[in-house]
Amino acid sequence: MPVLELQVLGRRHLVQCDEGQELHLRRLAQDIDQRMQALVEQYGHVGYSRLLLLVALQLRDELFDAEQAIAHGAGPEADAEVARVLERAAERIERLAARVEGA
Repeated sequence: MPVLELQVLGRRHLVQCDEGQELHLRRLAQDIDQRMQALVEQYGHVGYSRLLLLVALQLRDELFDAEQAIAHGAGPEADAEVARVLERAAERIERLAARVEGA
């Protein structure tokens, strides 16, 4: 299983991932890094943990908005597809979280 070195706000993180997921994980880390940089520009450096929490809240808020939009405007086929996509995303997040905890 590959081990990646990801840089987020100048901090080095080693993360294991499934084969073939390296580029995807790097893109996710880059997005988190950009979001954290934007928060630093807006609020100053308020601590790494707090910045991570703020990014997590932003991402969850975006997901909530998407879920609400789907709930109010999609038909049954779209709902089923969205449910499958969200389930796969949740599974990937759980695997990544388990690897981060183990790293």
